[in-house]
Amino acid sequence: SETISKAGLTQLHTAETEKYAHVTFFFNGGKEELLENETRVLIPSPKVKTYDEKPEMSAFEVCDVVKKGIEKGEDFIVVNFANGDMVGHTGDFNAAIKAVEAVDVCLGEVVECARKHDYAFIITSDHGNCEAMQDKKGNLLTNHTTFD
Repeated sequence: SETISKAGLTQLHTAETEKYAHVTFFFNGGKEELLENETRVLIPSPKVKTYDEKPEMSAFEVCDVVKKGIEKGEDFIVVNFANGDMVGHTGDFNAAIKAVEAVDVCLGEVVECARKHDYAFIITSDHGNCEAMQDKKGNLLTNHTTFD
C-alpha cells in the first residue's frame, strides 16, 4: 500500500468484517494508518451464530463495492471474499457449496467488470478450507488446508 500511495496512485481496500484486517492492517505491513489516496470500505458481516446459516455472507455487497471501484477508475483494488474460509470452518458441506457458489457469481461479475474496463487482475488465496471438508474416513475437516 505504501508503494502504491507514494506513486500517487489511488487504491481501494474492501472486505466484510471477518476479513477486513487482512486487506488493511495485514496488507499494509501491520500499520493501521490510512495512506494518501487509500480508500477503505468495511462491509458488515451478517449477524448470525455461525456462517452456515448465511453462507453467502456479505459477498454480494463486497462485490458491488469492487465493481464501483473499477468503474470509478481506482488504480489498485484489494478485496477479500471470506465465504470459503468462514463457512468451511463450520463443517457444513452443503453450506460450503452455497458459499462457493456465491463467490463464484461475485468473482464472475468482478472479472467481467475488470475486463470491460481494461483492468489486470490476480485471484489468489493464502490457504484453502472448504475444498477438503472430510478425510478419507469421513471425519470432518474444519481447519485450513495448504497441501504443503
